[in-house]
This record gives sequence, C-alpha cells and structure tokens, in this order.
Amino acid sequence: MSELSLHGRLVREEFGPGALILETADGRRYALAGETSHLVPGQEVTVQGRIRDDLLGGAMTGAEVLEVRAPD
Repeated sequence: MSELSLHGRLVREEFGPGALILETADGRRYALAGETSHLVPGQEVTVQGRIRDDLLGGAMTGAEVLEVRAPD
C-alpha cells in the first residue's frame, strides 16, 4: 500500500501492553507502530506511514495498524 498522511489526536490505550492510537476527525482509529518515540498522547499531529494489513495491534483496540515513518 502507498504511504498515507493522517492528521488526528493521539491517545494512549492502556489495555494489555498498551498502544498509541491516532484518532482522526472522522472517527477512524489507527494503532501506531514503527517510529513513535517522538509522539506524545494528547498531541494533535500529522503522521506519515502505511497501513499494515499483516500486523495486529497488541492492545486489542480493533484499529488498523499504521506503521509510522520516522520524521524528517
């Protein structure tokens, strides 16, 4: 899949090992994977990455997994 640019608010799900979730204005939720060390829950951000259909999120959120590209 091609790279996406998504904007939304970051939230932390604490179920299981926990997960960083991007919630977009249209209500979609993406479990973030990859380079997320620079992201902080509560921030509004735009991230670039790609949907990983071959991965499942570890916090059982039901959200698609977005593998985040490192910031430029």
